[in-house]
Amino acid sequence: MNPGAQKFRTARPTDQLAALEHFYVKGLGLHVLGRFEGHNGYDGLILDFGLAGVEIEFTSHVNGSPCPAPSADNLLVFYLENAAAVEEVRQRMAS
Repeated sequence: MNPGAQKFRTARPTDQLAALEHFYVKGLGLHVLGRFEGHNGYDGLILDFGLAGVEIEFTSHVNGSPCPAPSADNLLVFYLENAAAVEEVRQRMAS
């Protein structure tokens, strides 16, 4: 990353942190950058998209999500490089 470059991280609450880790890491093939536990009642998982400075963070609060789950219109969209990449992800998800 260039010295003046910025990072982009989006964060989402969840009550299913372990299931999301399995989906995004085992299924989609993202990499775990870090995790935290017990930070003001929150546990979290930070994932790397494989693009410099682009990350996603999922958080889970000890008392449950502080807001409703994302709606059907609130999506994370992944554009894969080609049909072979789509097939690779499809196979991982199927297993």
